[in-house]
Amino acid sequence: MKLEIKQKVEEAMMKAYPDVEMPDFSVEYAEERFGDYSTNVAMILAKKVGEKPAEIAEKIVEIIRESENQMIETAEVAGPGFINFKIALPFLNQKILAVTEAGEEYGKINLGESRQLNLEFISANPTGPLTIGNARGGVIGDCLANILAKAGWQVTREYYFNDKGGQIDILGHSVLKDTEAQYQGDYIDRLHDEIKGDSAREAGEKAAQIIISQIKKTTEKMGIKFDVWFAEGEELRDKAKWRKLLFG
Repeated sequence: MKLEIKQKVEEAMMKAYPDVEMPDFSVEYAEERFGDYSTNVAMILAKKVGEKPAEIAEKIVEIIRESENQMIETAEVAGPGFINFKIALPFLNQKILAVTEAGEEYGKINLGESRQLNLEFISANPTGPLTIGNARGGVIGDCLANILAKAGWQVTREYYFNDKGGQIDILGHSVLKDTEAQYQGDYIDRLHDEIKGDSAREAGEKAAQIIISQIKKTTEKMGIKFDVWFAEGEELRDKAKWRKLLFG
């Protein structure tokens, strides 16, 4: 509805000021006591046309009121030149009915034209439990995947585990609690009790697998379903796929 209101404001502005270039203005949600939506177009136009914002707003509002409009119940000038809009209840009811009837199909477009798209998100290193920051990234990534799928892309959700290398060695030292330990916390204490008698690398790899299992359970509880769980060690290093990337 924001876009529809903006379009109507642009049409009114073009009638009131046909020789003025269209300004970059906004349509935002209004405070409830003022209506449903509000625009600052008159204040943006003021410098361009040399008129007071309130006068510009009155002209635009008058044109909108005169036009045939089922969507806008009221358009009022407020404050220094804001225009506040209240949406007509019958129009809202029609929108709600359309959404209900469309069901899962509502909002679908074919912008992606069924092209494949790989979306990799969260992908926290398996050296510790997921954080609140990871959770935020998970929600954003999953929502973005849903939007892209709705817009016609074939989306693959992927989580990349960096389960090899220096940080896994550090994890192993931390689990063994030797002189090279760096990571601390209750989860390290629990892993220390569970993993015994290994080298730092072996301890780190075993610990990473336990953490990966916990991460998968956490994302499942968040309602996020990944299509691909890609482990650097097993999928890239152990199978020497990096050679193909480098040498073709």
